[in-house]
Amino acid sequence: MEKGSRIQILDGLRVLAILMVMIFHFYARYQGVYYSYDFKVPTVFIHGRLGVQLFFIISGFVITLTLSKSSTFLEFMKKRFIRLIPGMIVCATFTFFFFWLFDKDNLMERSKNIYNLLLSYTFLSPRLVNDIFGTDLKYIDGSYWSIWTEIQFYIVGGITYFLSPKNFLRNYLMVVAISFPICYIFTSPHFSNFIPKLVGPNAAAQAKEIFTIFNVFQYNCWFLAGIVLNKMYFNKKHDPKLLLLFSGIFIFQMLVLSNRYITAICIFFYVIFLLFLFKPKYISFLSNKILSVIGVASYSIYLIHEYIGFLIMNRIGSSFHSWNWIIPIFLIILSTLFGVFSYKYLEMPFGTQLRKVSLPDSPLRPKDEPIVSTLP
Repeated sequence: MEKGSRIQILDGLRVLAILMVMIFHFYARYQGVYYSYDFKVPTVFIHGRLGVQLFFIISGFVITLTLSKSSTFLEFMKKRFIRLIPGMIVCATFTFFFFWLFDKDNLMERSKNIYNLLLSYTFLSPRLVNDIFGTDLKYIDGSYWSIWTEIQFYIVGGITYFLSPKNFLRNYLMVVAISFPICYIFTSPHFSNFIPKLVGPNAAAQAKEIFTIFNVFQYNCWFLAGIVLNKMYFNKKHDPKLLLLFSGIFIFQMLVLSNRYITAICIFFYVIFLLFLFKPKYISFLSNKILSVIGVASYSIYLIHEYIGFLIMNRIGSSFHSWNWIIPIFLIILSTLFGVFSYKYLEMPFGTQLRKVSLPDSPLRPKDEPIVSTLP
């Protein structure tokens, strides 16, 4: 199941997550806009976007481990930067030049803008930058939005952890318990008529904008699920209180999202993680060597696949007529190959050099720090 310090089943789950996201992007997200199919796309494909939430759970698990192996908040953030920036530079730069060379009709004009490229390197939310400076910047690729969410989790989670490492779970649970209801009230359409009357339209709009930009509070329950999962896996696997909390998070999310397909997918995630904890032999196929190689590179696959895939589908889709549904299959394969190549031959050497400069006293490939992939 494990090789060195890597938990290979998690790599297999990363493959599941990135596959879900690519199916959503290539078959459902822009159906009728950048591509069209002659058949009704299965509704479940639309909910492939929940692959991002699966990434968030995995991130909660692994980041908790990384925090425990970091001496200070600064050291932790340096580790995350070293892990994320090589992939972003490689994939965002490749995307920029790909569109500059092949997007003659400006299908994705945002991807050819040098200022959007520079913004993407920072991981910051375009909406935040635009609100502050009055600009009109966008990400080079729309999928980058979830990386900003991850960055927020690193900051909130890192501060919470180093305030009291022993009470990390309890304190982060308090953060979620306080922030999520407030966020939900100001952003949910269920309260769109009530809140402006209560606090005034301007205050309601400003609060909604803040929670839209700092969206970690919308997704914090998923990160919390990963933190609880980590606690059960390493320390108190049979603690009924932790299992009850973990189950409660999933039940709560199913009630909030309130959709039968989402409910089914959440139950699927829940069962998979229970097997991961108590009966890992039943999902041992997820620790397959090939899946592990792909899972490690899932961050790069995520960064490269979406807009380049849309451009290719838009340009050649008509040539395949009713067989254009096969194009995403090749795009998934090509994105995977690119991601694996980029991670192994570009990002790892780049990260090694960054580590030498930023963390000179730390091992180049620390055995105690599994790599985490992020996602939408």
